[in-house]
Amino acid sequence: MKLKKIKSYFNYLREIYIWLLDARLGFVFVLVLIFAILMPVYVCQSEESIRISGYILQLLGMILAIRGVLKIREYFMQPKLMFMIGSWLKNFPKWRKQGLVESPSVHVSTKIRTGNLYVLSTDNPDLSLEKRFEAVLKNQEILKINQRHTDHQVYKIIEEHLKVKDDVEESTETIKEYLNIKLEETHTDGILVSLIGLIWLTFGITLSTFSYEISELIK
Repeated sequence: MKLKKIKSYFNYLREIYIWLLDARLGFVFVLVLIFAILMPVYVCQSEESIRISGYILQLLGMILAIRGVLKIREYFMQPKLMFMIGSWLKNFPKWRKQGLVESPSVHVSTKIRTGNLYVLSTDNPDLSLEKRFEAVLKNQEILKINQRHTDHQVYKIIEEHLKVKDDVEESTETIKEYLNIKLEETHTDGILVSLIGLIWLTFGITLSTFSYEISELIK
């Protein structure tokens, strides 16, 4: 019985730890801000320390803001900056002699679908009336066979179209769910990091700009 209680206590402490871990970014934000303000104002109490603290806050704020923007780009599957720079350098125009024009080769792929169709026989005036009548009946049967074959092909195409349509709808739903998850992650992660960076940047600019006035107030 005691072991169960101890285990439940540990599980509860573990849940509290996970709960605090979810807000680790907020704790870091508050601690850094308090340290950057209290250290130069109440410990060093000098204009230089206030200015340096403001500069450090600006630097940290810019780093976080840039990091948040890069995370947002990754969520939307945008290429990384280094890849973009490398691609841009690879596309540097090459020197070509005048009069020479490079034409890209074009490869056309064709796919021909054949069916089991029967050829109609032509009317021959030299044959007897009975033979010509038999040829007409034969042509009629061939037309029926070809019609059935065409109907089968049409039904097959319709079935393939409906199957592709269902696959596309299923893929669309999957993509929608994926985008919604990514948008939620972006809203709670990348934008939050950028917001914290901008707040640090604002406090840093304030400390650096009004360092003399703040030092005069604390004296």
